[in-house]
Amino acid sequence: MSFISPVLPFIIFAGVLVLGDLLSGTWAAVKRGEKLHSRGFRRTVEKMVFYFIAILLSEGMKVVFMPHVPVTYIVALAIAITEFKSNIENIETITGINIYRFIRDRIEPYLKDPKDGKEK
Repeated sequence: MSFISPVLPFIIFAGVLVLGDLLSGTWAAVKRGEKLHSRGFRRTVEKMVFYFIAILLSEGMKVVFMPHVPVTYIVALAIAITEFKSNIENIETITGINIYRFIRDRIEPYLKDPKDGKEK
């Protein structure tokens, strides 16, 4: 338990992201009129298992070989970014709103220099 407890938040969040991807991906596929296949659901189980293994292995690498390198954070971040992006793409399909463009349009005015209007 002492080995798993430090990485439990990573494992839980990866699980939440994968389940979110399952739900949003299923909904997006239905919206696109695609047929649902068991292969897609099997892929969700595979991702959960192998993401958990990757997180545990990265913690092992950190503990045994690289105690000063945040290996677990790096691996968990890569997994989280991948799944987050997939969730956002599915949500865009479902809602019809381009979330990345929406955010960019709201942030862009703040990135320009008020003196000359050019990006900082």
